[in-house]
Amino acid sequence: MSRQREVILSVLRSQRFHPTADEILLRARQRMPALALGTVYRNLKALCDEKLVRRIPMEDAPDRYDGFVEPHDHLVCTSCGKVYDIPSLQTKEALEAKLEAPVEGYELKVYFTCPKCKNQ
Repeated sequence: MSRQREVILSVLRSQRFHPTADEILLRARQRMPALALGTVYRNLKALCDEKLVRRIPMEDAPDRYDGFVEPHDHLVCTSCGKVYDIPSLQTKEALEAKLEAPVEGYELKVYFTCPKCKNQ
């Protein structure tokens, strides 16, 4: 694993947040000032391919990335765009039983208005 990849993975696993590639770049540059956005994207793709990071595709916004790959689902605020972790609402085994077919994995995003946005 390259030094750049280690730094990017460390940024993603430092806390439970779902940054964009630009946000990852800003945090990673604190450790590697010469890091380029293209390098971040290439390493994020490799980390996703290695299943060390999850990419969270977003509609009408930059994709988010998650450094915690244990099974869980996401809540997405339709107002501010913040992404929250929630426990999995389905298990792979339950889906396979319902579908009567193997399931490689699944992604679930639930859209809602977060309490902060709701109160504004």
